[in-house]
Amino acid sequence: MAVGQFDLGPAAAFSLMYFLVILLVSWVFYTVMTNLDREEGNDAQPFLCRGHGARICCSC
Repeated sequence: MAVGQFDLGPAAAFSLMYFLVILLVSWVFYTVMTNLDREEGNDAQPFLCRGHGARICCSC
């Protein structure tokens, strides 16, 4: 039966492992960078207008 023969081999297993490792490294990098940013007190939101705090900048 064709359903039982879904075998992609060791290359697919290594590909999934590499993907998970890259995902883990990316998450760790993101977590470290956001924690460092919080410790420095950089809580500014760059997409807010400086004049009145609107979400879309009006060039004021």
